[in-house]
Amino acid sequence: MARTLEFGQDYVETLELADGTPVRLRPIQPSDKDQLARGLARLSPESRYLRFFTEKSHLSTQELAYLTEVDGVDHFALVAVHRETGEGIGVARFVRLAPEGDDAGDAHVAEAAVVVLDEFQNRGLGSLLLRRLSAAALERGIDRFAAEILGENQRIRHVLAAVSPDTEFVQDDDSIHAHVPLVAPAPDAPTDSLAHRLLAEVASGALELRHRLMVLKRTASS
Repeated sequence: MARTLEFGQDYVETLELADGTPVRLRPIQPSDKDQLARGLARLSPESRYLRFFTEKSHLSTQELAYLTEVDGVDHFALVAVHRETGEGIGVARFVRLAPEGDDAGDAHVAEAAVVVLDEFQNRGLGSLLLRRLSAAALERGIDRFAAEILGENQRIRHVLAAVSPDTEFVQDDDSIHAHVPLVAPAPDAPTDSLAHRLLAEVASGALELRHRLMVLKRTASS
């Protein structure tokens, strides 16, 4: 019998952020392409740079399809929608490095990214999306997130300086590759663990998923 996922296609969560902003969380849908395109246009140049490592101005048709037409297992994404306006204000996703069932160790590792519109940052939405994304990854057999960090980001460098022995990181030119173990937290567990602090950098835009968009760009131009 197929297991029932808490964060499956029927998942919907309605809540309010700490400042009262009404939000609905749900899995991304193919019909979200226009929302995603509008969201990119609303990001500041700095947020775009942190997200894509370049000042990306638009998403191609191929990129929009890749980002919204996901299988929900190896590629999973959540969107945060403002309940009053109906507009998307944040998105979190992971992409498994190898398909589920693959014997390679990468089947338990996923690249992760979270982005929140500038006007809704610093309200706890990024952390909220990150917690839900981590839980969704764990129930799909993923136990580690991999992320690429801009080497110029001093804040994440300070975090890496205090990294635990179980965390792997590699300097690669102007970027750093971080590999962060995911552990299901106890209900009363503190949120200042190394893994949580590293993953919180995702929500602030310091850890980004970009590899597959770069592959798509190269494919489209070839």
